[in-house]
Amino acid sequence: MEGYDSLSAYSGTYPSLQVYRSFSILNQRTLNALQAEISEKERQITIAIANDRQSGDAQRKQYSLHFGTLLKSTPNCDNDGLNQKALVLELPGLLKQYSMFSSCSSIF
Repeated sequence: MEGYDSLSAYSGTYPSLQVYRSFSILNQRTLNALQAEISEKERQITIAIANDRQSGDAQRKQYSLHFGTLLKSTPNCDNDGLNQKALVLELPGLLKQYSMFSSCSSIF
């Protein structure tokens, strides 16, 4: 046995000698990038909500008040490219990633 096989066998046999890198700089960089991305999505959602409320479309005005109406919506081109539904649906995945990385980085 050589290389990683040997290292794995040795570490598995003697757990007290196991050493793991924390990659704390990379974890922090990832957290910073996720924070920036989430902040940008938050800014975009705020703009999309304002645009929808100020539109002449009665249905778009309801998006921030009635989630069912928002879910049934389809993308439109007159909202400066900001689709409230798409933005709202992107956030849970980003927030889950952020929570995972932030809880992991506090361990190290």
